[in-house]
Amino acid sequence: MRRTHAAKIISIFTACLAFASACRSASRIIIADDLRAGTDVMRARMTFQAPGRIWNFKFGEYAVVESKISPEATTTTGDGALENSLTTMSFWFILKGAGPGTVRVKAFQSIGSLNVGDVELSQGRSVRAEGITGVHNRLVATLTADGEEGPPWKLYLNAVTSGGGTGERTSVSYMTDGTREIVLTPVTNDAPGAKRHAIPARGYEFAENGTPLGAVQYYGGGVFGLNQSFIHLRRSLDPRTKLLLAAAMTAVMQAKSGSGD
Repeated sequence: MRRTHAAKIISIFTACLAFASACRSASRIIIADDLRAGTDVMRARMTFQAPGRIWNFKFGEYAVVESKISPEATTTTGDGALENSLTTMSFWFILKGAGPGTVRVKAFQSIGSLNVGDVELSQGRSVRAEGITGVHNRLVATLTADGEEGPPWKLYLNAVTSGGGTGERTSVSYMTDGTREIVLTPVTNDAPGAKRHAIPARGYEFAENGTPLGAVQYYGGGVFGLNQSFIHLRRSLDPRTKLLLAAAMTAVMQAKSGSGD
């Protein structure tokens, strides 16, 4: 009896340690060394979200000064055993920097998943398999700098998350004005060769022609990683490029804030 009681205590203690490890806020995303050394790092605050508005993001000299978000619309197709779920929404906002310039962002987001219902193994025995293809999160946004001529920038983000958001892969994720192209690459705080975090910090690095320009961390890792966002912008960039990147990163943070990944 005593050994059984001791075993229970050890089991509970081990579970508590595992939970504490998962709850602990993980370190920040790992970005290129030269980017980390040559950037300004700003904590992004999600200070308030009024009805019909996006989060009131503010970081450094940048802030959302006006915004609107549409209600989510979800459609489900299938027969219960195999269901497709698609949630769509749109939002827009205006981001302002230190100077008079602003960038207006109009975005459309869709989140879809394929779910399998109960699969019968034998009479009276079944198993439920959900989200077999992961969650597909797609964001398309148009970024227009106030008072500037030329075509607007387009942002395309395509991500598939799995394992409750612990794993992610992306494809064709970039922003472009038709001439320049800036590629978005997912990054975490998992160091090469080291043990992977159960719930890693997540973000994207923005690079042009192989040169990192900045990065956004939209999740801080651990169970309580929400509202642990950071922006990295290379100091040597011109103010206009910084503002455009800041606007694109704000769109990513908004898109990720409610997508469950």
